[in-house]
Amino acid sequence: MLSHKQRGLRRCLITAVMLTGLCTLLPAVWAVGKASVLEQPYPYVVVEQDLKDVLLELGRNLGIATQITKPVRGVVRGGTQPNETADGFLRRLGAAHDLVWFLDHDTLVVSTQQENKTESVSVTHLDTERRRQIAQEWSGKGAGVHVTLDERSGRLLVTGPASFQERIASALAVVQKAPTPRSGMGVTVFRGSSSPQEVMVPR
Repeated sequence: MLSHKQRGLRRCLITAVMLTGLCTLLPAVWAVGKASVLEQPYPYVVVEQDLKDVLLELGRNLGIATQITKPVRGVVRGGTQPNETADGFLRRLGAAHDLVWFLDHDTLVVSTQQENKTESVSVTHLDTERRRQIAQEWSGKGAGVHVTLDERSGRLLVTGPASFQERIASALAVVQKAPTPRSGMGVTVFRGSSSPQEVMVPR
């Protein structure tokens, strides 16, 4: 029969094993949750609170970082909407306070409509389908930011704050230029003692 001290040690050991398993499981669960972080229910009740505080609290509740520009200001009044998600809550705040926001990995970036500008970015080294994919992907990052493709010039028209413009530029910088397909087949030619040369023969 186990003594009181032995039973206590046994309970501590079982608890330690359970905590170890939980710590191993949490990263996988968290990774899945990140993809839909704004789609989760967000029943946050606001009576009267500073806008920036509401946004910072949103980030803390969702487990993401929040970057807010200085021009963002105001007071939030009112309660929640039935079955409202974090995305719906953000869009409601944006409509009421002229906000622009986008989610960049684990960071929510919030600015104002007045900070938006439109820049033209050359992506002529990419094929048309890839340009359309980039425009669609980045337009879906938030609210008040847009990326459209100018079919005639092959350029992207990027609308958003400076932080969004910089993020687009960084993303495009890592897109490798697609290799130009060769119009013929290579044939190696040997001429006497000269080094072999490869020439292109039309298909």
